[in-house]
Amino acid sequence: MLGILLVACGGRTPIEGDVGAGGGGSSGSSGSGGGMPSAYCDIVTGGAHVCTGYSNVPASQATALDSQCQQQGGSVVNGCPGTSELGCCVLSESPYVVSVCFYCPGDPAMLLMACSGKWVEPNGGPAPCGG
Repeated sequence: MLGILLVACGGRTPIEGDVGAGGGGSSGSSGSGGGMPSAYCDIVTGGAHVCTGYSNVPASQATALDSQCQQQGGSVVNGCPGTSELGCCVLSESPYVVSVCFYCPGDPAMLLMACSGKWVEPNGGPAPCGG
């Protein structure tokens, strides 16, 4: 299991290859049909907002990811929010493709430098967080 919590961008799954496209969420951890399900976890704590999405999740792992999310104070969601998004760090953590998205408040330049995967900004660039 991953040692840190990671969640998807604006309801997008990185496996679709169109992380910056926006759109509706997935069907959550339970998945549907013949494809591998996705799991999403949204955490807001101490003024920070991070949402992590796991794609390519084996059905046997989906419940464990949901439990991990809740143990870390997060909410299991059907997809991550698209508003106030600063950007997402997309990683491949076998067997998952993981998208860690960050929301206001935050510094997109600092997050970009800290990303060890591919940094993807939302359409229109990072959200203006205001002051």
